[in-house]
Amino acid sequence: MSYVAKFLPVTLILVVSSILECVSAEDLLSRSPYSIVIDGGSTGSRLHIFEFVPNEFSGETDCVRRGSERSNMPLSGFGRADRSVPLNQTALVEHIIHVFDFAAQIVPPEFHSLTSIKFAATAGMRLLDEDEQTEIYDSLYEGLMEHSNFVFPNFERGDILTLEGDKEGFYGAVTANFLKGIIDTKLTTTSQTYARISERPLGALDMGGSSTQIVYLPKQNTCENEECDKPNSTNPVHLVEEDFFSTSYLAYGVDKFRERLWDTLVNDRNNAMKTGEATDNSEIINNPCAFKGYEIDWKGYKLIGTGDAKKCEGEVQRLIPGYEPGQKLGGKVGGVEHPPISGKFFAMSLYFFVLDSLRVLSNPSQEAHDALNLAWPNPSIQELHDALHGLCSRSWHDDLVNIQHEAHAFTRPEILPHRCLESVYMITLLRDGFGFKPSSRDITFCFLVDGSEVEWSLGLALSQHAEQYRIDSEKEQPQLNNTQKDVCDDSNNKHSQERS
Repeated sequence: MSYVAKFLPVTLILVVSSILECVSAEDLLSRSPYSIVIDGGSTGSRLHIFEFVPNEFSGETDCVRRGSERSNMPLSGFGRADRSVPLNQTALVEHIIHVFDFAAQIVPPEFHSLTSIKFAATAGMRLLDEDEQTEIYDSLYEGLMEHSNFVFPNFERGDILTLEGDKEGFYGAVTANFLKGIIDTKLTTTSQTYARISERPLGALDMGGSSTQIVYLPKQNTCENEECDKPNSTNPVHLVEEDFFSTSYLAYGVDKFRERLWDTLVNDRNNAMKTGEATDNSEIINNPCAFKGYEIDWKGYKLIGTGDAKKCEGEVQRLIPGYEPGQKLGGKVGGVEHPPISGKFFAMSLYFFVLDSLRVLSNPSQEAHDALNLAWPNPSIQELHDALHGLCSRSWHDDLVNIQHEAHAFTRPEILPHRCLESVYMITLLRDGFGFKPSSRDITFCFLVDGSEVEWSLGLALSQHAEQYRIDSEKEQPQLNNTQKDVCDDSNNKHSQERS
């Protein structure tokens, strides 16, 4: 899959009738309140455990994160260059079984057989062909079900899948809106939200090693004033995926983009040598997107950093999908026409980790550094851009190599050398690709909201819960009477007390 995009007219669904607030006692006893979601990313797989807990005071359901555990080996790492070589099922299962051991300790034993699991792989697996994906998933499922430590028999083969990029983006938006308090666990705007008439659902920006996503709710083109673009003051709004513009760029995560930049520098040198434009035959190539003095061997050449943020920006612009020299950027990337940027956004994952490192490490440009820190976590695009020189101009050997283990809380030593390029890439993409104005402060760069991490797996768990709630409501509502409601209320209270 290359680029995925959807732009359907906004058809916000107004909830005009009361919805059943409980399910039958029988359903409560046959379903686990826990949900397990595994994010099979391009750098590793991460298991998350969520519990849906009835709130005794509000009558609503809360979603609480109960823990996470990581395997540092990506599932895509088991892809084979030679398909005649059989998959190593033992290694495939052993690389991940410990995260299920962790889940078995968190989820009470009485719910092991009832708890749902979704193992959703992202861009790393999207880069493999579908037959290879299927073989890996088949082997993983078979191996887990036969493993003596695996205690979740409700797990089905269909629960291991490759998540489409637009869905990954939408789930990120669901997470952002839930943690911000805009929607509840039914994906419906809360009473506090539609009491504040100016509140609109948040968009989301996500960046990983292999792909990047943008998702937001466009303004209605049929509105004559801004009031019709806001939630109704008396009716809640239900978040529906089809209402959002969502697109995913495969191979435009930071790792893939960095490799493409290095390839471009090498190709430029080779072409210059063929045409006689090269002044020498040296195997050294200046790399403006790396810290001064940082060296990397790449395809027979030695790339040496010069730390020139302005020149790096030009190199990045060449590689933004759809960029042509001299054109006015913004609103179209990779041939995908974007509706105008609208509303507020949460930027998560590497958007936060990378640009927080820019905030911390840009101090050689003291004025820009101070301005960025003062504005964080809602800096303007221009404030981010102004801090780039302070970061990229730093010397690797005389400066950063000596502090690489403690330079930044969210940056491992082996990742630090790439933070200059990653920062330039993200800021250029936001401004010149997606069309955020330099003065815009519409993005909040965040890692935690009230102690809960902002990432798409929570959005998947919430979406599954909302869909099950809808199914239960449609099943139970025609038969509802006062006696049944009393039983349901008693069961909710008892169930809540048992877990507390």
